[in-house]
Amino acid sequence: MTELAPEPGLKNEVDIRYLQWLNGRLRFQWRSLHVDYQEQCKLLYKIHFYTNGSHMDQTIGHFSVTETDLIRQPDNYKQLMQLLESETSRLEAFLEWKQLEPVYWQWMETVLDTMAEDVNTCNAQDICSKKTTLANASLCYCSADNIVEEIDQLTKDLVILGDGLRDVVTCKKSEWHEKIKARERELLDEKEFSEAIRKIHEAVELKLSEFKYQCAHKKNKMHGPCRLVFKDKHPASKMSFSRSRAKEALMNVSASELVNELRMREGRLEKELKQLQEECRHKLTEIVDGLDGVICIPPMKR
Repeated sequence: MTELAPEPGLKNEVDIRYLQWLNGRLRFQWRSLHVDYQEQCKLLYKIHFYTNGSHMDQTIGHFSVTETDLIRQPDNYKQLMQLLESETSRLEAFLEWKQLEPVYWQWMETVLDTMAEDVNTCNAQDICSKKTTLANASLCYCSADNIVEEIDQLTKDLVILGDGLRDVVTCKKSEWHEKIKARERELLDEKEFSEAIRKIHEAVELKLSEFKYQCAHKKNKMHGPCRLVFKDKHPASKMSFSRSRAKEALMNVSASELVNELRMREGRLEKELKQLQEECRHKLTEIVDGLDGVICIPPMKR
């Protein structure tokens, strides 16, 4: 059953009934999303509970959704394995090519040099042979007056078409230049444009650093960067065992990886902080410019 939206009023007026309808639709979608997440959490809890103690790694103790699906339906993952094997073979071939690439290009340079020398010698011989063949051909085709007239007519037509195309191209260029100049007048001034370019560069650098970090830390591709682990309530007798397992899990963590991750996060947070500070300064300058007769005094430095 679909609910039709009431028709909004004029463009400059907002109908309160239309806003109420949008609010109700948003609430309905939010509830349905919440129900879906609850169902997903229930199913995930069942998988973790029923497979508890079946995993080889005792720090985890249970299967994930991917591992459970792999055990239930192993045939569906044969195609994935074939794709992974083909991708691995292509990467190995690429690595071999990168090792042999300098040798190949050095060999190609020598081949091109020898070909250039051969072409120069062949050109000298062809010039001599062409002089003799042209002398003989001029005697054979002197009587072909009709062909010559047709060629002259075609050349004239080509010249006329070329002139027409040049005129059309010049007209189009002038029109586009006028449109570009009009568009440039409508754009922001140089200061705002440079500010927008700088923000775009900062956003691109931030995305690039995140992408490099994600590519450098894609070790566990089956479960993503994090894995959800089911934690059962252990009695008092098993507390020492759980603590020892936690210590073993902490010992497996590399300090260099943690330091690199923290540095990457620090860099991203500093870039975001600088970007937010610049945006706040820009907004404050706009607000101050709009105020007449008001003097803004910055706070004292501590």
